[in-house]
Amino acid sequence: MTKKEVEKFIALVNGGSNYRAAAKEFGRHIDTVKRHVARHGYEMPKRLEVPDRVKPFEDQILNGSISQHQVAKNLGVSQCAVSNAYRELGYRAFPSGGRRSELKQSLAQEVVEYIQKHGGYVTPTIRKLGLNVSRFTVTDYAKRHGIDLTHYQFAYLEFGLWQTQPGPWKKCYTADYRIPCLCRGCGEIYQRQLVNLRGGYSRGCRNCVGKHRGSFSVICKETKEKFRSIRAWIKSIGRLKEYQAIRHNLQRDGFYIHSGTRYELINKSQPASAPA
Repeated sequence: MTKKEVEKFIALVNGGSNYRAAAKEFGRHIDTVKRHVARHGYEMPKRLEVPDRVKPFEDQILNGSISQHQVAKNLGVSQCAVSNAYRELGYRAFPSGGRRSELKQSLAQEVVEYIQKHGGYVTPTIRKLGLNVSRFTVTDYAKRHGIDLTHYQFAYLEFGLWQTQPGPWKKCYTADYRIPCLCRGCGEIYQRQLVNLRGGYSRGCRNCVGKHRGSFSVICKETKEKFRSIRAWIKSIGRLKEYQAIRHNLQRDGFYIHSGTRYELINKSQPASAPA
């Protein structure tokens, strides 16, 4: 290498290039370049730390016109190193500003507003809406606007008279959650376990559900024998200890088979159909 080439190599390193990238400009291995630098009486330049090499991109970073991936590619380092440099320099991972950034923020706002209105999780909502925005952009937008999206994960689901509501929930047991629920019969808010709602074991508050108890009867399809209530029928077949499970299955399916005999549920509150 000539003296001018060595000086150019030193200038490249001082300008932010790493040793290997600068040596590649001359088609040489870094060890070969080191020997030529020493032969011409120069010292190897000190490499700049990644944060110092990121600083020249500050304007582009702050206005959102360049991504971490692009910065890493320009510097010849990993994106992880650039991310750490961002953190050290106080740059936001998703800076605001710039036309592209404004579009992303607009899409993030659309996702957040949809979740606030309909409930759900971020990633499934993005897919449902068909938007080109990352989950991290949405969560960052919500965080900057003081919105806790976890409060909407189970919101606005309907189970009988219950409608789940936004708000803090509490995890209980291994895979169950205690969440706020609105009873649409009386308008009161209660805390209910999600597993009971999904399993159909809770259909409303005790007062509202109690108003409808006793409005069902059971009939045997073979003998046409009628039972005045679900409890009376279950007692007659000698399975009163299993009352809750059998009642749940009967109300869910509309029928129950016991010892090969089919029993069907009759809603006494519904008017009988007129004969043809």
